[in-house]
Amino acid sequence: MRSYQQGFDWEDAWVDGWMGLIVAGAAMLITIILVLAKEVARIYLAHAFTASRTARVLWAALAGLVLIWCIAALLVAGGEQAFTGLLLASYGFLAFVVAIEGCDLIAAHQAREDAAALGELDSYLEPFAAAAPAPNGHTQMPFGALS
Repeated sequence: MRSYQQGFDWEDAWVDGWMGLIVAGAAMLITIILVLAKEVARIYLAHAFTASRTARVLWAALAGLVLIWCIAALLVAGGEQAFTGLLLASYGFLAFVVAIEGCDLIAAHQAREDAAALGELDSYLEPFAAAAPAPNGHTQMPFGALS
């Protein structure tokens, strides 16, 4: 820091302030990108590699995002429609994030329902689980357990 006698240089202070702002902005942008990438990877690893409707929707959303980004890249490269291309890319990414988060929420809700149904199944199977196997390998059921 300069002493009071040497004077104050406004240009240096302005450049230092902007550089600090640029570094902080870059750090925030990198953090947001990493968090989004981890979330997308978590959702795809959890749901995209199963034979389900959720997996088909996730892959369709990814294909749609790639298609929209290709169209947006063509618009940006054209020059005259660059702003439209950037808007299309941004809204395409927003739609992609909404679609995969919706798939994740629906799949989580379905998993909770399946777990609740499994708990009900345990209460139905309880009389059968209490029976001990006989020495001949057959399970002996108490009289009236099946009724």
